[in-house]
Amino acid sequence: MSFSVRIATDADAPGIRDLFGRTFGRAMTEEEWRWKYPENPDGWIATVAELDGRIVGHYGGWPLRAVIGGRECTIVSVGDVATEPAIRHLGGRRNAFASMAGALFEILRARGVPFVFGFPNTRALAAGARLLGYRAEFPVRSIAYALEGLPPAAAGVPSEWAGESYDALWERARAALPAGLLRDRRRINWRYHARPERWYRFVGVREPGGGDAGCGVLSVTGEEATVVEATVADEDGALRLADALAAEAAALGARRLVFWETPSGPLAAVAGRAGVRRRPGAIAADAGFSFATVPFDAAATAEFVHGAQITAGIWDDR
Repeated sequence: MSFSVRIATDADAPGIRDLFGRTFGRAMTEEEWRWKYPENPDGWIATVAELDGRIVGHYGGWPLRAVIGGRECTIVSVGDVATEPAIRHLGGRRNAFASMAGALFEILRARGVPFVFGFPNTRALAAGARLLGYRAEFPVRSIAYALEGLPPAAAGVPSEWAGESYDALWERARAALPAGLLRDRRRINWRYHARPERWYRFVGVREPGGGDAGCGVLSVTGEEATVVEATVADEDGALRLADALAAEAAALGARRLVFWETPSGPLAAVAGRAGVRRRPGAIAADAGFSFATVPFDAAATAEFVHGAQITAGIWDDR
C-alpha cells in the first residue's frame, strides 16, 4: 500500500471534487470549484493525500490578503477538510489529516504567512488542538436586531455588485482599519457577486455631497438577514449603513438583522458591545463556534485577533 501527501495541482480538481462527494454526500460543482480556488484573486493552496495513486484526502487553504498594523500580508482560511472514511483509522506517518495539515503549514511558514484560521466545531477543534496546535481565540457572537417596530430609515442604494464609486470609499475605510481583510472592489465583487449558487444584496449609502459613505452586503436566509460585509470609514457611516441595511432587509422579508460582534473598527459602533448598549432591543448570542488559529507569528496573530474589524464574510458559510 502506497501512501503519500503532496501539494494539490489544477489537475487534481476532478479527484478532489469526487472525494467531496464521497465524504460530504454532495460533490462541489466545477463552477463552484473554479470560483473558490483557481479564480480566487489571492490564489489557492491545498494538500492532498493519495493512497495507491487515488486522492483520499484534501486539506484546503483559502488565501486572503489582510492588513495588520498598516502592512499587507496573506492569511489563510483552512477548510474543506476531507478524508475518505476507509482511511481514517490510519495512524503514524499515514494519518492523512495530520500529514496534510503539517505539509501545508510548513509551506505557509516558509512564505511568511503569520497564521491560519478557521471555525471548527467542538470535535474538530479538540482534534486540531491535539494534533496541530489549533487555538480558540474568541467565541463568535452574533448581534441580532428585530426589524419590526424600527423607525423609518432613509433607504440605501441596492445593487448586485460594487461599482467604481466604491474605490474611494475603500481607500478611506482601509486607512481607518487597525487590522482586517482587504476588501477592495475586485475582491468584494469576486466574493459576493461572482459566487455561483449564492445570492447577496449590496446596499450602499451616499454622502450628502456625493461619494459613498458605506457599503454593506446582506445574505438573506428565511427570516434572518446577515450582514456578511460592511465597508465604512467612520462611525457615522457605520450607523447610517446599519439603518439602510435594516430597511433593505425588511423589504426583502427578513425579521431580524444579524451582525457578527467585532472587537474593533468603525463597525463596532453597531456590531460591538458598545453598539448593543446603544441600540435597545439588540440580542447578543454565542454562535456555537470559535475563531481558531494556528499562529506562526504570535505578535501578528494577536494584533489581528484584537484589532480586526470582523464580519461574517470572513467565514466561508459552507
